[in-house]
Amino acid sequence: MRVLLPDLALYRRVLGRARSYRAHLVGLFLLSLLSSPLALLLPLPVKIAVDSVLGSAPLPGLFGLLAPVAGSKAARLLLAVGLLVAVTILVELQSLAADLLRSYTGEKLVLEFRSQLFRYVQRLSFSYSDSRGTADSIYRIQNDAPAIQSIAVEGVIPFITSAVTVVGMIYVTARIDLKLALLALGVAPALLVALGVFRTRLRRRSRQVKQLETSALSVVQEVLGALRVVKAFAQEDREQERFLVKATQGMRARLALVLAESGLGLVVALITGAGSAAAMYIGVLDVRAGVLTLGELLVVLAYLTQLYSPLRTMSSKVARLQSNLASAERAFELLDQAPDVDERLFARHLVRAAGEVELRGVTFAYEDGRPALEDVSVKVPAGTRVGIAGATGAGKTTLVSLLTRFYDPTAGQILLDRRDLREYKLADLRRQFAIVLQEPVLFSASISENIAYARPAASPAEIIASAEAAGAHGFISALPQGYDTLVGERGMALSGGERQRIALARAFLKDAPVLILDEPTSSVDLATEAVIMEALQDLMRGRTTFMIAHRPSTLQLCDLLVTIQEGRAVSVGEPRGPGAEAGPAGAGRPVEHAGPVEHAGPVEHAGPVEHAGPGDRALREVLERGLSVRLGRRATIDDLRREPFSGATSYASEILTVQVAGDGVHRVFVKDFRSSKLPKDDPAARCRRELGVYQDLLSKADLGTAELYGSVDGGDGRHRLLLEFVDGTDLRSSKFPDWVRAAGWLARLHGSFMAEAERLDACDFLVRHDAGFFAARAEAALQAVPEAVPKSSEALGARLRSLLAGYGRIVEAMTKQPRTLVHGSYRPSNILVAPAATSRGTVPVDWELAAVGAPLYDLAFLCDGFRPPDLDALLDTYRRQADLEGLSLPGPEELGYLLGCFRFHKVVKSLSDSALLGFSPKTIAKLLATAERLGGELMPP
Repeated sequence: MRVLLPDLALYRRVLGRARSYRAHLVGLFLLSLLSSPLALLLPLPVKIAVDSVLGSAPLPGLFGLLAPVAGSKAARLLLAVGLLVAVTILVELQSLAADLLRSYTGEKLVLEFRSQLFRYVQRLSFSYSDSRGTADSIYRIQNDAPAIQSIAVEGVIPFITSAVTVVGMIYVTARIDLKLALLALGVAPALLVALGVFRTRLRRRSRQVKQLETSALSVVQEVLGALRVVKAFAQEDREQERFLVKATQGMRARLALVLAESGLGLVVALITGAGSAAAMYIGVLDVRAGVLTLGELLVVLAYLTQLYSPLRTMSSKVARLQSNLASAERAFELLDQAPDVDERLFARHLVRAAGEVELRGVTFAYEDGRPALEDVSVKVPAGTRVGIAGATGAGKTTLVSLLTRFYDPTAGQILLDRRDLREYKLADLRRQFAIVLQEPVLFSASISENIAYARPAASPAEIIASAEAAGAHGFISALPQGYDTLVGERGMALSGGERQRIALARAFLKDAPVLILDEPTSSVDLATEAVIMEALQDLMRGRTTFMIAHRPSTLQLCDLLVTIQEGRAVSVGEPRGPGAEAGPAGAGRPVEHAGPVEHAGPVEHAGPVEHAGPGDRALREVLERGLSVRLGRRATIDDLRREPFSGATSYASEILTVQVAGDGVHRVFVKDFRSSKLPKDDPAARCRRELGVYQDLLSKADLGTAELYGSVDGGDGRHRLLLEFVDGTDLRSSKFPDWVRAAGWLARLHGSFMAEAERLDACDFLVRHDAGFFAARAEAALQAVPEAVPKSSEALGARLRSLLAGYGRIVEAMTKQPRTLVHGSYRPSNILVAPAATSRGTVPVDWELAAVGAPLYDLAFLCDGFRPPDLDALLDTYRRQADLEGLSLPGPEELGYLLGCFRFHKVVKSLSDSALLGFSPKTIAKLLATAERLGGELMPP
């Protein structure tokens, strides 16, 4: 049974959506309140004209101050006329402003809500539209969504205004006669009971009306969508009768709803009438007893009439509100539908796949529970043409629907480039597929727009080239308006073969690495089939292709044939020629095609990066291989230009501007480890470490880091790393929100590798942040600092030895923390902030000190120098993201202590480095003082 939202939850969700328009709603509320005092001013000019112009009474109230100016009858008449005109204008201006503000606010609310519903319904799985029908979603978007306006703007504000009026009337009545005020309020419980009884009935009938109207709309949509079939079978009268039945049911439901609303109005009128009668009866008795004057009784009865009027208004609003709440409930129900196919948090980006596909024990069942596919296992190398054969209903189309994640397997896995499809971002995954269906789907637009649907930014030249490749340019050019010809609804202005060639042109334009052809020639004649098959051969070249077909001649183009029978892959082998049979392959066992396959080359970012020998020729070769991996096809460098890198770096690096044939310009950052501007230990080890991090670790994690193109090792000891150039400024010159984003990214890094201890242990190129690592830094400082300042060597040495006497406790605390991949030098100068237009965020660089260590090692680098509240913002961001990554952090007090430990190590390391690099004694003394201050806080005597 469907769980319905309670009214309070519905109001909360509606008003939550209206939160961004709260200023508009407050203004509308104030304008509505303004109507009452303006209405009270309307009789005032008449009173002045009657009493002060025709009569001799003085001007009322504040107008008496105008007596010296408006002493004559003529002046008073002009005052009355002017006041009448002014009040009338004010009333109309108030009404105009309220109407405009109400309409603007309501329409904006509805537009945003409809837009969100439409966007969300596109994300829902096919199973939802298959079970509910598209008419249901259309009705909810078009007819139910406006309920948000009726509730938030036209319902709540008048309701509150009436409530304020009721409170005011009760107060005034109570000042005159408390007993009559309480008597008037005595009807409230009866009203609440009546509203409670009728509310449930009205809501139920409102839902019924919506459902029946949806059913009638569904009939209209089905008939108009299949009008050719209806006309062909002469079933117009039958469909008319079917629509009339549904529409009549809806009419009766609406009449029943009106009757229920009228019944509530009648009950409310009887209750308020009984209250007025009781007040009159008791009031007359009080007048006769001398408790009230007749005038006071008349005033009380007049106020009671005004009191019950807003009560009746509130009751009628409640009645009409039930229909709006039913609509809002239906609209939110659509938003609450969980997609069967969802995207994982931090799913991987995929630029272009190589096209290797593997099905491992794939089983799938629709909602009825009957398996459509069962234990299907097939391995398809990149570039292979796979034919899928089988009887109607065997599961062929289901198989290709799983490839594009229209559905997810009930059991088993589908891999693209050796990764589960569910690891990729949905949009990126679906960009890897071009689909040509048995019945091509065209939109009611021009031919060029239909072709460009695959790539809206395509140029006219690209659209024409795609049409030529698909064999469609000839018939398009012969049309009076050429590529601007409108194809009509679903492309019915074109023939079946023409529509199919438009669909092929769309696939050519998309240029996806994987092609799905679902019976592309089954509905065309042999002549048209020959044209389409010729275009298909060009389209399939270099692409992994899945072709569903019944005609053996079509499947002869394939390298591999998979036969599906009752949901199982009963055979996998070479395509059958005349009189031949396919070799058997047991279901559930992967079969890899071993024949030669022509394709563009692998795009597996996790594979090993090749190294080259010395010289610029070697650099060009490595770069071409790296670019081929990135582009998914062979890349040839036409031109290569060098320029020195002027940014902040300790290496004499350079930027290469590379012109790739047929693709455009790429910028490459070359990091030369031999040419360090500062003395550094073992450049080869640093290069190997950074290369290993990019190649073996970061390439398998979707963290938005720079891409690795390769490395060039020279015989002269020169080691160069080729990386994607990230155009950005370092964090030092960025605003604080970029620091916060850097903290969130850091938690993603640490969380991504927290469960990869075995894998990290196998990476012998990584530094190990163990006790020996920290002790070595302290020993280096003890040796280097006294030597750097000979005049004070003994004093400095004594201070350092005293400071580091308790260092073992700090090392013990640091090495007890959980281990993950750490950057090792997560300082602002090593964090780039990409331009906002790239949506890339922060990109850490210089991984030459990457290590297996505690996450707080990096966090201490990032947070160094910050104080609350900025420090709290950084730590809160890191903690929130860490929670999402399953990474646990210590409590605030312990976290503060541990960050202090890592900061202390950082200062000790800086002491050692400063002494070795020949920094001034003043700088070394300052660092030592900082270390002593931190040490005193962490290691009290």
